[in-house]
Amino acid sequence: MGGVPMTLRATALFVALMAVMGTSERSLAERWQDWFAIENGMIVEVHGEKLDHRGLKAKKIYIRNGGDPTEFEIAAVLESVEPGGTEFTLLGIPVRVGKNCETETELRRGAWIEVDGHIEGGAVLEADRIRSLPGTTENIEIEGSVKYFSRKKKTMVVNGLSIRLDGDPVVRGPGGAKVSRRLFLPRNIDDDGARPGSWRSRDGRFVIGGGLQSDLEPEMNYNLNGDRPGDLIQSKWIAEMEVDARVLPGLDGFLKVGHISKRIHLDEESDESNTSEYSLKQLYFVWQPTSMRNVALQVGRQDFDESREWIYDENLDGVRFHSLIGSIQTEISYTIRWNTDSKRLKDWRNAIVAARVPVREKWDIGSYAIRRTRDGDAGNRAVWYGFRSEGKLGGPLHHWADLSLLRGKLDGIRRSAYGVDAGLRLRVTRKHRLSLTAGWAYGSGGSEEKDRYRQTGLQDNNDKFGGVASFKYYGELFEPELSNLKIATMGVGFRPSRKSSIDLIFHDYRQVEPDRSLIRSNLEAKPLGKRDELGREWDLILAFEEIPRVDVEYSFSVFDPGAAFPEIAETARSHKLQVEYNF
Repeated sequence: MGGVPMTLRATALFVALMAVMGTSERSLAERWQDWFAIENGMIVEVHGEKLDHRGLKAKKIYIRNGGDPTEFEIAAVLESVEPGGTEFTLLGIPVRVGKNCETETELRRGAWIEVDGHIEGGAVLEADRIRSLPGTTENIEIEGSVKYFSRKKKTMVVNGLSIRLDGDPVVRGPGGAKVSRRLFLPRNIDDDGARPGSWRSRDGRFVIGGGLQSDLEPEMNYNLNGDRPGDLIQSKWIAEMEVDARVLPGLDGFLKVGHISKRIHLDEESDESNTSEYSLKQLYFVWQPTSMRNVALQVGRQDFDESREWIYDENLDGVRFHSLIGSIQTEISYTIRWNTDSKRLKDWRNAIVAARVPVREKWDIGSYAIRRTRDGDAGNRAVWYGFRSEGKLGGPLHHWADLSLLRGKLDGIRRSAYGVDAGLRLRVTRKHRLSLTAGWAYGSGGSEEKDRYRQTGLQDNNDKFGGVASFKYYGELFEPELSNLKIATMGVGFRPSRKSSIDLIFHDYRQVEPDRSLIRSNLEAKPLGKRDELGREWDLILAFEEIPRVDVEYSFSVFDPGAAFPEIAETARSHKLQVEYNF
């Protein structure tokens, strides 16, 4: 750990720089992060406007001090009434008229009403009192318990209604006081697979959920040789269960277990086999003192994830300290990974310092330093220093930019290398969100191995290009590590509906220095090391999430080898169909 102080000092200098940069924008940053004070189980009153589709866009949110989580209140226009007047609809939510309901007005379509009631059986909204209102669109209100909250998606669910929080809503606490900003940590921290939970205790302290997923993956000609059999067709079945618990005030726990089984349907090379494995994916506790809402300590097996997964996306065992000072959010962690056979994780120790700050709404900059050492191996003591900028530049233009410097020894070689990944995405139309994306990535290379960049080994290179599904942005089929490589990417995408998308992506691959090796590629063939043109890939990504709790994704990829491979090299293809049910 001799190099850790240097790592901490380097990042501290940049954190200080960001503090200066963030000062002038602090009031804006505070304003749009106020709603981070919301948590699952809170009683809230939301004022907003109805969206064209089902849902509400929040303008003001009032956090109540206590209250019964089974009670609700809605003030909105009456949209429909069932024959007999036993059930009606507000904001797309069905409400049943209770047996002892006090009805002070006629139930007629288009009338503005206020409904007080309770939730029967954990799901059905039953009215106890109905009265008329002088209706204007300003009067839309809903009050109840927060059943689901996602910082990443900027969405919460109250009384079965999805409420969007991306319109800079004003948040006030009990008594109308402005809610002070605090470090927000969702109870399942950084878990991009978080489920809404099918069972919740009445007090909101325990939530149990899970997911079932089935994948079918045909792979054709990954050896690029049509004369040599090499096709593979496999399927995977994945089951996960998670428990989210508030153990004590200020102390949360999270558990996720999983099972994956792989079945081989066709293997022309006969080197794959059926497998079945249970795993402990996450088990951690988070302590966030109720008197100090800007710090938190997380201990156990936890998910290290970030927006583009270019730096890391991995479950690691250890301790992580979170803090929010002004508008700067930082993380400091020290981790290993027990009980694994992975060469990327086994016996590796990781010291990570990361910080980020909002420049303005929906635009963050950040920096990080990662030191990885391998037990008993002096040839693996490397440090990655990085800088990131990501977000909206203005209007319909979105950007990302990553710069990483690699120093120290890796695989026994002292390296001085760098990697760059940058791009722009332009939303051409608001309707159907037609977008164009252009990206460029460069992992340094050269005739000497010391000049060749390597990613951290914790990365996944997975993100979205404006659609509803994430994918491998260096190619679903080729999927290389960014090392001695130049990748040019072009993409077009649109959304036929709010929760479905189509992306068509093109990649051009070239080596910086012609070489016979490829780092972590899915291809089984190797280049000749004489030419730099590796080839091109087309990816088609289809996603459909209109059915509640069901996600369907399909990808089709074609890799056309370039002059770097033998002349006889032929096209490779892959399909992937994934169906997931979350509960």
